[in-house]
Amino acid sequence: MATKCKRLRTALPPVLSAAALALPTYAAVDCSFVKFVAPHEAESREEAGIWSYRWWDGTAGRYTCRAYPQTIHVDGRWKAARGFSSLTLIFGGFALANMVFAACRRRCCKSSRLCNVTAGKRIATSGILYTVCVICSSLSLVFVKSNACQHNTIFNLMRDHRCELSAGAKATYVAMVLWFVAAMLALCAEDGPGERRACSDDGALEAADSNSATEPLIQDVIFECEQSTYSAGQDGEE
Repeated sequence: MATKCKRLRTALPPVLSAAALALPTYAAVDCSFVKFVAPHEAESREEAGIWSYRWWDGTAGRYTCRAYPQTIHVDGRWKAARGFSSLTLIFGGFALANMVFAACRRRCCKSSRLCNVTAGKRIATSGILYTVCVICSSLSLVFVKSNACQHNTIFNLMRDHRCELSAGAKATYVAMVLWFVAAMLALCAEDGPGERRACSDDGALEAADSNSATEPLIQDVIFECEQSTYSAGQDGEE
């Protein structure tokens, strides 16, 4: 049971981090981080992302993503959101690659203690990087307070419009949860001192039991040999 739990703690973080990495990538690339809802309307197709915005393309006959023009004012919060979004992808990608490499290394060299220790350090490093991803993802949400959301000059908006979270922002929240769970699993993947001591104690007990089980067998063999020798001597005297 303990071995299965340990394998689960090692195998789950790469899966969770892969899903978490896909979500902020979608949030950064897509143009639907926030949406602008006019009064007395439940939904709106006017959406803005960190790097692009959604606009009706009359030629294509559908909404498409367009890059922001050079004339738009990108304030400090907007720039910070872009920076933290990029850092999330960088740290997340490196942590995922590091975690996969450590898991493969541990699987390929089970008998080497040094190899297992090195792989354990890599897994712990990935856990720290996952925590950094949680922080960077949360700071990228400052985009909601930037000009892109509060004073977007591209759309013909009314003064009392509402800037609400759209698919990109919601994906960021889900990614934060996945990063956090992956970080906790990665940091707890290694056995603690008490767990190692318990394993060593169990091994010692098993060795003692095997020794105690073999000792009576050896004594029985010696006793039978002595009996046969004594019987042969008696027959010789007769």
